[in-house]
Amino acid sequence: MVFEEFGSGRAALHLNEELGRNDLLKDEAYRRWFRQDFEKKFSPRVWHRDFDDTRITECPDESLVGRSIGDVARSRKLHPVDTFLDLVVEHGRKFRWHTVIANDRERVANRLIRTPGVTVGFSDAGAHLRNMAFYNFGICLLRRIHENEKRGTPVMPLGEVIHKLTGELGDFYGIDAGRLRVGDRADFVVIDPDGSTAMWTRITKRRWTNSVV
Repeated sequence: MVFEEFGSGRAALHLNEELGRNDLLKDEAYRRWFRQDFEKKFSPRVWHRDFDDTRITECPDESLVGRSIGDVARSRKLHPVDTFLDLVVEHGRKFRWHTVIANDRERVANRLIRTPGVTVGFSDAGAHLRNMAFYNFGICLLRRIHENEKRGTPVMPLGEVIHKLTGELGDFYGIDAGRLRVGDRADFVVIDPDGSTAMWTRITKRRWTNSVV
């Protein structure tokens, strides 16, 4: 999400010290400011600001994992903003949650990825590292393709998707990257599809000596 989108969010993000940040988040005047910013209909936004469209992924209170912040708010009979701020104060960095702000319509995304000429490989990933994960779209795509294969509803061959994320992009941008060939730079990624994890491995100043990997 992008708390930089509104003033009250930026005020909290600029506090690196946890106790000071918690004092701010508990302050009633700040909460009113945050809620006012949060509910502005015509302010610039990337994040949809819908706490029902979230999923809590990690929390010391395991009963909350898997639920949305909106659902937790209703069970506590509180406004979603107050619930969110309470959870941050209570659990700090151990409270983690997930939401999708774009490309969430799977059928449309699957149609686009099969469309010739559609490239996947550009984002402003470096601009929002503390709030957004635009850098992981390639891993998310591979996971979706893999999960569809396991369900028996394949979207396209996994090898073709890997090519779209590697060699096809190298060809499109005219750069020496994206393929494992004799003499090419040895940059590669190893992925565990079942764990949805990735180990990034970069070998610098080395080149492949054969074509068997």
